[in-house]
Amino acid sequence: MPGEAGPEPEPEPEPEPELPPYCCVILADGQPGAARIFVEQRGADADVAASRLTCWGGKRETGEAALRTIVRECEEEMGWSPLPQRLRRAVDLYVDCRLVAWFFETAAPGADEIAKLSFEPGRGGAWVDTSVRSTPCRRCVRALD
Repeated sequence: MPGEAGPEPEPEPEPEPELPPYCCVILADGQPGAARIFVEQRGADADVAASRLTCWGGKRETGEAALRTIVRECEEEMGWSPLPQRLRRAVDLYVDCRLVAWFFETAAPGADEIAKLSFEPGRGGAWVDTSVRSTPCRRCVRALD
């Protein structure tokens, strides 16, 4: 009939959010008043960031969800993984306007758990004082071998 509209078009699906190639986690000390994070101390033989302090995490595998990446990487790097439901997205890292990584935040393992960690060969963990606003140095980093 004249003037009668046809069926309404299907709404376009929401675009998938852009996923970064890397997902990392900031492990904060959960003790009241503490101002430190637990980071990875990479070995001199590491392919990326050799002999540097980095957050835990790494490259997403094809089709892998961000939280799954963090759990897998933490299990591989130190034999411990955070609870996915406690991870909070804290920072989106862009370089030259391109999304590189999502950083999530959660509580670091407790002292009893840290004592049982099993690091990859040549690597370890270190506490970094976050109240220091300069490049970490030997005075503010305590390595755990």
